[in-house]
Amino acid sequence: MGWVFVLGTVACALLGMAASSLARTAQAASAVIIVPFLLLQFTSGVFVPEHALPEWIFNGAALFPLLWMAQGLRAGFFPDEMAAVEVSGSWDLPLIALALGIWCVVGLAVTLATFRWKTRKDG
Repeated sequence: MGWVFVLGTVACALLGMAASSLARTAQAASAVIIVPFLLLQFTSGVFVPEHALPEWIFNGAALFPLLWMAQGLRAGFFPDEMAAVEVSGSWDLPLIALALGIWCVVGLAVTLATFRWKTRKDG
């Protein structure tokens, strides 16, 4: 499942670079990034099983790459019998690849539109 790791890392990195344009200072960056990331960890099946979440929370988490990355990594680490515990009853690897691929493309487009290098001279 190396492809899940690569696609997920690229998607999350691009999302982080795009979100960095929201913060004006290094101190503000942690609040901009950490708070949403912590919320996503609890709603994306990382700490709480997806089937234990209300459907609206699960659907909201499905809009971000962490849920897809977590499901793909579970497919790589858990035995095939554990797929029955997933919400859909299977690992859905083609859907995971599609979702993470879309996040990579969208993330690249948003990053190119919003990210700007700043030096100390820029203030």
